[in-house]
Amino acid sequence: MSAFRNTAPGTPPIGCLMDYIAFLWAETVVAFCLVTVVVTGFAAERRPADAEASPYMSGK
Repeated sequence: MSAFRNTAPGTPPIGCLMDYIAFLWAETVVAFCLVTVVVTGFAAERRPADAEASPYMSGK
């Protein structure tokens, strides 16, 4: 991020603020993706086994 800080307008504190904003934005995206994967996996595991099986394989 040092190259990004050097191209930022103004004094280095503004560049440092931009570093923090970029980092927190990236962390937010990663956290959202992790929550999405966990919720999707939890929903898939809670689904009844009959809903996953094909009608041809259930023996009915």
